[in-house]
Amino acid sequence: MIMKKIVVPIWFVFLMGCTPYAYFNTSNDMLKTDCVVYLTNGSVERGKLTIQLETGHTVDNGVRLLTTNNKEIKIAIDSVKYYNYKNDFYYPKILNLEAYEIPNKNYLLLPNVRNILFLKALTKQNSKLMMYELYEPAAKTNDGADHHDYFVSFQNDARLAAWNLGNSKFFPNFEEKVANLVSDCPELSGKIRRRLKGYYLGRISIDAKKYEVFHNIVSEYNACK
Repeated sequence: MIMKKIVVPIWFVFLMGCTPYAYFNTSNDMLKTDCVVYLTNGSVERGKLTIQLETGHTVDNGVRLLTTNNKEIKIAIDSVKYYNYKNDFYYPKILNLEAYEIPNKNYLLLPNVRNILFLKALTKQNSKLMMYELYEPAAKTNDGADHHDYFVSFQNDARLAAWNLGNSKFFPNFEEKVANLVSDCPELSGKIRRRLKGYYLGRISIDAKKYEVFHNIVSEYNACK
């Protein structure tokens, strides 16, 4: 059998070697992905966004954006209000809130930006009670399984606040603490206080149960007039 030579044009090899690699693994590990970035100063930037908070390759504790006019800019994480990728919105949030919370106040001490990650919003923008998801792929977890962690925040919380579903803001005495947090919605508050099925959690509850109950509470609270 006569082997035929495959001739590859030099320009094609050069083009492939110079084409920038782009990907979106998670909201905190992405490279040159088309996004719209909304900043706290009210400005909006469009372009190819790079965030590598999970890889340790951060740039001055920030993110990089290659704008539509081919200019690369660095953006501090805590100056990002949120960014939009496809149909989803991602918000910077402090994960370990208890380390920064000021007792009896609804705002936080200024955090180290290394403790901030971007969370995917699961509720509509400007909802009274927001719910977020942090996705961690199996390749980066200790047990080799995909992780989905969930957080919530109220309208009067600090901008970077998002409470893990197991936070001391809700436990112990879930029925009292959470009922008080949604007291402006009496019917929902009553369901929680009476420990109705689907509206109550014990301190030791599996993650799936926590998500189910908080999802019920978030949905009903946001629909409450």
